[in-house]
Formats: sequence, C-alpha cells, structure tokens
Amino acid sequence: MNIERGVLWGQENVMTRGVQANVTAGKLSFSLAYTDGFFSGKLNWLSGIVTYADGPHALSVVLGGALSKNYRSTFNTPTVQNNSTILNVIYSYSGSKWLVQPYFQYAWVPDLPQLGTTKAQNFAVGLLAKYKVDDHWSLPVRFEYIDSNRPSATAANFLYGPGSNAFSFTVTPTYTWDRFFIRPEFSYVRAGEIAPGAAFGAAGLNKEQVRGRLEMGVMF
Repeated sequence: MNIERGVLWGQENVMTRGVQANVTAGKLSFSLAYTDGFFSGKLNWLSGIVTYADGPHALSVVLGGALSKNYRSTFNTPTVQNNSTILNVIYSYSGSKWLVQPYFQYAWVPDLPQLGTTKAQNFAVGLLAKYKVDDHWSLPVRFEYIDSNRPSATAANFLYGPGSNAFSFTVTPTYTWDRFFIRPEFSYVRAGEIAPGAAFGAAGLNKEQVRGRLEMGVMF
C-alpha cells in the first residue's frame, strides 16, 4: 500500500530464489520455502508461514532463518540479515472501508567470526492501515518502531549502528480512475543511538530524514 519499504521490512528479504510448497485446509493455510535467503545464491534458508483466516480477520505466524553461515555481502545480500532468524506475528483485518494490519517482529543473528561481530537482536512493531474514502480515493498510512540491542561492543549492526533504534511514519494518499492511478508519498524517519557515519546525510551523522515520492501508472 506504500511505495517504499519501511524500516521493519528492511530486516526481511526482498528477493529470494528457491522452492515453496503451499497447503490450505479449511481456515488454515501453510507455506514452507527452502531458499537462498537474501538472494545470496546459497540455498540455506528455511521459512514457514501458518495463517488462520476467518472472514475479514486473519492471524499469521512467520518464521524463517539461515541454517548455516553465509558471508556473501552485496547490495541485495546484507551479511547480518542474511545470517539472521526472523519471527513475525501479524494480524489483518480487511473490511469494506478499512484495512488494518498491526504486527510484531523479532530478529536475531549469532556470532559471525569472519565478520568480526557478535550476536545481536532487535524488536519491532508496525501498523499498516488503509482507509477507503470513496471509489477513487484511499489513504494508506504506516507507523513503525524498531530497537536493536548491543550486548557487547562488537555486536552486529541491524540498523544505524549497534544498539540503534528508529521510528518512521509514512502516508501515501492514492487516487484511482478506471485503470489509472497516481499516489504521492511522504515519509519521515528518526533514528536514535546512531553510530557516526551509519545514519543519514553525506557524512552519516543526521538522525532524521524526510523523503517524498510520486508514482503513477496503469493497472492491468
């Protein structure tokens, strides 16, 4: 419902390759995937989803993680996240006017000797919501908060330095007409407990960032 991914989604894999099996039994559905995690090229991730759906309500538990260490590091394959394990608990409500999805996220990573980092974890909560004003206008919003711990000076960096945290807000008013749509987006993020050089701005010292986006297109 938003253009850009958020700070919680930044802990989750965007692209992955592998195989997946899906089963549905009444109100329950199950998925199990064996993949290369964060598009690393090494098949060592196992992920599973269990969802219970009842009318407009759904509850999902998602668990995935690396079965072995993988030190590949590219733009698509961040080493810390690629070696992590992540848990999500997601509730969804989808009605005629409202779509509401609060969720909890927990991620952890073990010691990575070749990277020189030790274990770390983060806790996060998010809320996605969209209100349908009429047949043309809708208003999606997103709130997120994430906090990572720093059990030692060499703890792995999930965010803007070991032990850092962040809050973000995004709003994406959307207009649709027939097959066409247009949506501007405004987002704001504020980080705390940053490591110098790991946050925003040319020098990585800014704790805040504001972004704007405009997207338009045709739906088929």
